[in-house]
Amino acid sequence: MVALSMLVLGATACGSSSRPAGSSVAPVTTTVVGLRVDGVVQASPTCPVERPGQICAPAAVAGTVQAKRSGSVIASTTTDAAGAFTLTLSPGSYELDVDTHAALPRCTPLDIEVVATTLKVTISCDSGMR
Repeated sequence: MVALSMLVLGATACGSSSRPAGSSVAPVTTTVVGLRVDGVVQASPTCPVERPGQICAPAAVAGTVQAKRSGSVIASTTTDAAGAFTLTLSPGSYELDVDTHAALPRCTPLDIEVVATTLKVTISCDSGMR
């Protein structure tokens, strides 16, 4: 099974929070510094069977990245061909969620705390390949 994860670059602290009952994907709660959120959305695995020494790089994900607060969408943007995105947010707590407009790939939500400078994030998605 592929572990779903998110990597936050420049994070100052990490923790966790809970998801609604029945949800198999738990977000990672991270306190970061930033007003501008630059990120990339990637899916893996990209090879049916990964073998040692085989290069099986994550693939860019096309979709809409939404910054939510209390379940309401505050800001959104579309990823480019490389899966990259930029959001500009006011200070506060947000959940970054990716809508791929399909069942797969399935992306893990990311909880962030926007405080002051630029935040760089990578959102990892399960490609569904087994």
